[in-house]
Amino acid sequence: MANLKVSQEVDLGLAGIEGTVQYRVIKGGNTYKQSYADLFSYIDTNYITLQNVLDNDHSLAFDIALIGTDAGIGQGGTQVTFIGNNAGNANRGSNVIGIGSSAVDYNNTGDDVVGIGTSAAEANIGSNVVALGQRAGFVNQGEDCILLGHYAGYDFDAFNTPNTGSNVIGIGYQSAGGNSQNYVIALGDYAGCLNSSGESSYIGFNSGYGMGGYGNNAIGSGSFNNAYGNYSVAIGMFAGQYSIGDNSVYIGTGAGDSCNASSVLALGSGAGANNQAANVTIVSNDVLPQFPDDLAASSWFAGQTQLSANCTYFWYDMVLGLIKGYRT
Repeated sequence: MANLKVSQEVDLGLAGIEGTVQYRVIKGGNTYKQSYADLFSYIDTNYITLQNVLDNDHSLAFDIALIGTDAGIGQGGTQVTFIGNNAGNANRGSNVIGIGSSAVDYNNTGDDVVGIGTSAAEANIGSNVVALGQRAGFVNQGEDCILLGHYAGYDFDAFNTPNTGSNVIGIGYQSAGGNSQNYVIALGDYAGCLNSSGESSYIGFNSGYGMGGYGNNAIGSGSFNNAYGNYSVAIGMFAGQYSIGDNSVYIGTGAGDSCNASSVLALGSGAGANNQAANVTIVSNDVLPQFPDDLAASSWFAGQTQLSANCTYFWYDMVLGLIKGYRT
């Protein structure tokens, strides 16, 4: 082949790097020929490329994919994917996915872990954990947990303590943060934060914050906030907050607030607040209609458009100071 000037040679474009094309290689002062097919094979065997990951039809070394500056430094797990700066550093778990800067970072030892977000599941030691959000699952120690939200599963504001309970679901900022018990559901910002009541569920902002005991359930912002009890229920904003007692039910805004007794049924806004009598049923005056006598009460109930059959409607006798009932 004659030596031609570059301007005289045919431009092959991308066809020039097709597998069958050969090119010259100079090594040790000698000239050799080599095909692009050999080069492609070497890259595919020895390096993980973005195309490997996107195609998902190449065998990656030990099923490991690392994308990002310093991703996976010192990691020893198998079947892992780390995407982001420092993601997966010193990981020891297998079947792990970390997406985000420092996600699943610093000595994660749990298997079957997904951490998505900056420092999500960082230093986690629990297995079967899903952590989504900035520092969600940070230093988590529980097994079988779902932690969604900024600092979900970690108490950042008070004592800097992680969740140590297993079978925990925390959704919201610092939800289940510092929780120490198993089988806990906490939905809402700070819900179940610093909870020490096992087999309990909380729904609402600050619901169950600092709650202690066992088998409690609460719905409403601030319900069972800093309270203690066993097998109790609070429904309503601030229901049962600061209360101490077992086997109680508080329904209504502020119902059972600071109640210090067991076996209490409190119905209505503020019902049972500051109560210290046990084994009682308390109904807020706001709940009952008031009448001067039986005739006025019967007339009013009879004039209602629709009443439930076979029921008793309670009302308050203003003259006698008694609670009476109108039966249907």
